[in-house]
Amino acid sequence: LTVAMAQWQPRFWSLPVLARTTRNVAAFYDMSTYARNVTTFERALAKGTAAFADGAAPYAAGLMNYYATHTPIDEANVRAKVDVLLSARYNATVRHVGVWTTPMPADWWPHLERWHRAR
Repeated sequence: LTVAMAQWQPRFWSLPVLARTTRNVAAFYDMSTYARNVTTFERALAKGTAAFADGAAPYAAGLMNYYATHTPIDEANVRAKVDVLLSARYNATVRHVGVWTTPMPADWWPHLERWHRAR
C-alpha cells in the first residue's frame, strides 16, 4: 500500500498522524513536493520530512517533471532538487522518490540514478 498525501489540506492530511501509521504502508508520497521551483520543493520537503523524521514510516518525495503546459521541466531544476534530496538534512528521511508523469525526460535519468546510488 502506498499513500499519497498533501500538506495543503492539514485537516484531512495530518502528517504527524500519518507518520505514526506504519502498518502495511510501503510509502507515504508527499504530493506537496510536486513543485515547479526548488524553493517551493524544499519548503514542502522540510515540512514533510520533519513529520517523518523518526524514520518509522517510509516518506517519499515527489518530483514534478512537466509544467501544466506539458513542457518538460529542465535538467537544471531536477539536478538542484536531487542535490537537495541528497543533502544531509533530508537524505536519511527520504526513502523513495516519485515522478509525476511519463514519459520521463531523458536528461533526468542520470540525476535519479545518482540519488538511487547514494541510498
